[in-house]
Amino acid sequence: MEPIEVSKQHKTLLDIRDLAKELACSLAVDSWPGGGRLAAQLRHVESVTSQLTRVFVAGGSNAGKSSLCNFLLGEKVWPVTPFALSCRPGEATYGVSRVFSVPTDSTHHNFQVGEGVPICSMKLPAASALCPSAFRPVRAWLPSALLRAGVILVDMPSTSALEQSIAREGGDLGDNAYMIVYVVDVNSWMSSVDLTSLERLVEATPLASEERLMVLINKCDRRSKCCSDDEEDEDYDSLISQITIAFQGRFAEAMVCPMSLREARRGDPKAEVELASITRSLDESLAGCKAVNIAAARSALHDLMKTVQSTLNLELKRQEQLFEAKCKLEEAECAQPGKERLRAELFEKVRDAVHIHRDRHRRSIEQQCFRTEGETLTDENLVALKADIVDTISKMVQNDVNHGMSLRAETTTKLAVSKANAVDVAVVGSLAALPVAVSAVLYSALSAGLLGISALLPITLGAVVPAATAAYWLAGLDSPHITREMKMHLFDELYFRFEEGGLHSVVESLVNSIEQHYQDFIAERRRHVEDLRCRPNIDVPDKLSLYRRQLSNLMQRLQQL
Repeated sequence: MEPIEVSKQHKTLLDIRDLAKELACSLAVDSWPGGGRLAAQLRHVESVTSQLTRVFVAGGSNAGKSSLCNFLLGEKVWPVTPFALSCRPGEATYGVSRVFSVPTDSTHHNFQVGEGVPICSMKLPAASALCPSAFRPVRAWLPSALLRAGVILVDMPSTSALEQSIAREGGDLGDNAYMIVYVVDVNSWMSSVDLTSLERLVEATPLASEERLMVLINKCDRRSKCCSDDEEDEDYDSLISQITIAFQGRFAEAMVCPMSLREARRGDPKAEVELASITRSLDESLAGCKAVNIAAARSALHDLMKTVQSTLNLELKRQEQLFEAKCKLEEAECAQPGKERLRAELFEKVRDAVHIHRDRHRRSIEQQCFRTEGETLTDENLVALKADIVDTISKMVQNDVNHGMSLRAETTTKLAVSKANAVDVAVVGSLAALPVAVSAVLYSALSAGLLGISALLPITLGAVVPAATAAYWLAGLDSPHITREMKMHLFDELYFRFEEGGLHSVVESLVNSIEQHYQDFIAERRRHVEDLRCRPNIDVPDKLSLYRRQLSNLMQRLQQL
């Protein structure tokens, strides 16, 4: 048999397998991080493309099964006898040399062209005919054109042997991994026996379609030797028609074909035409099996390529993110100001902010009339005045702190929403907190009593009260009263104390805050860069462009298959 169509399909399967191997080799996917999933997909493609199609030749005893197998193989492999034998199944697989092995011996034995496997190697002892081990096949390897096309041809001595063979495979030979050729002897056909045997056989197999079933009516050239004279006159065309109707009535899509291997070997034109038609049909059926495998293999390889493509796209995105992260890190490192320059700039800003606080608070104090204003200048009244001034300033400073905190949060949120540079957010956020820092230091000083009555008492009592009292006494006047100028003098002394002692601490606090923002951001950028660098998706990131080109080429070649 010259398997033209199935050979083409098998070559396509091998091409798909070669593409998968080339993909694995050229892109080195096995060494990629997370390559286990890709390796599993590769194994699946290998499994689908390496799947061989089994052809089981079954039928009644002495129906011509072995003769048909030898014809399909192109040479004698299995022994042929004119009488029924208790034999093992024979399984023929492609090999470069002619060897065979029996189940009881792992040794491979040679056989010659034209001689085949010796009959003694096929026969079963009578005592072991019903043992499960009796259905283990004799295996033969030979360079047959049919077998080269990815076919395993199995000569089954009986339908029971085939059922046992399928059971040994776990009841699942693959929906499209095999087909059944059932051989019927026209001279000894018994409808109930053959139909029941074939029916039981089909039920025992997960046959994808009855198109994978072929019934061959053999020995249409002669009558049985045991036939009577009346039977010799029987119309064989009518008998063949009867058998065909019987099988097609039970298996509508099955192919039922008459043949005569004996007459074909003798050169009978009609028998040769029938046999040629049968081989073409068998070739087409096997090609159909392979076509399903090709579709499955192409789909599996396409899925694998899509997975590889997705992985390469992830790697491309990672490299783009890594480049962007490196640029941001470099920008942050270059933008970080020197500490001395930052301190000098912030000192001017803080001083201006303090002056703004002072002028605004001074106006407020000046406009307010405290309960001791206009009263006699005594220590008791002066202490009460200072307490009122400090209390008023405390309330204004507290309002400044609350307003400044809200302003700072609003400013930082707006910058974050607008996706500004993280360094800019840190710097602007710190500068937005400048009034908060000034107010907070003032408030802390007031809360701790550092700028309170006790701190101002020595100054005001030593400079204001004695001088005013002495002047009034020398002029013969009564004791002086607390004036507006005295109130403002006390306020100025309060802010002078802050500018002397608190200004530098505010500046240093802001410098440390901004510097910490820079350091935190740079550290975060470095961690981000390192995280991206340590998570490549392929073995050699520098080969990304090469891998993308190779994958594109392989995908184009797959589409052409």
